[in-house]
Amino acid sequence: MHNKRAFTLIETLLAMTIFAFIGLGIAMSFFSGIKLWDRATTSGLWINDMVLNFETVSKELRQSLDVPAIGFEGDIKSFSFPGLSGNKIVKVSYSFDAAAKAIKRSETMIKDIIEEKMKVESVEKNAFPLDEFSAQYLKMDKDSKSLEWKDEWKKEDGIFIAVRFKGKSHNEEFQKTIFIPIAQ
Repeated sequence: MHNKRAFTLIETLLAMTIFAFIGLGIAMSFFSGIKLWDRATTSGLWINDMVLNFETVSKELRQSLDVPAIGFEGDIKSFSFPGLSGNKIVKVSYSFDAAAKAIKRSETMIKDIIEEKMKVESVEKNAFPLDEFSAQYLKMDKDSKSLEWKDEWKKEDGIFIAVRFKGKSHNEEFQKTIFIPIAQ
């Protein structure tokens, strides 16, 4: 009798099957991790852009001027205020274009507003993309000394105390409130 010890074909196939399942599990974990990493880093970029864009709007609003000829105006989809562009006073306007799904920014020179030109020259550009947008304005009721949010603001109302933006982009909702230092 031969007393040789060796693996049979069935034992070899069983071992190869076990190692194949282990290798497949490791590969799936690796590729799932890569997909998750890619999704996390890609979504973070648009969030960073959104924060940066609204910080730019915040900076412009906080540095706004009290120029009655231009005034502060707004409704639920757009707002405008006096600001500076270089060394010139301009009317800065932001408006939501639902068709383009973007906030548009434009500047109009104060001399054009004062001269009441029929065709006012303004420079317009897409500021940043959004799926939805709305704005509200904070007002103090002089009689009751209470604060209330309004959907519309007219030049005659003066300077709003704060503006609140609500929006949606990439299925993420956000809200930002900006207080205006020159408001009384």
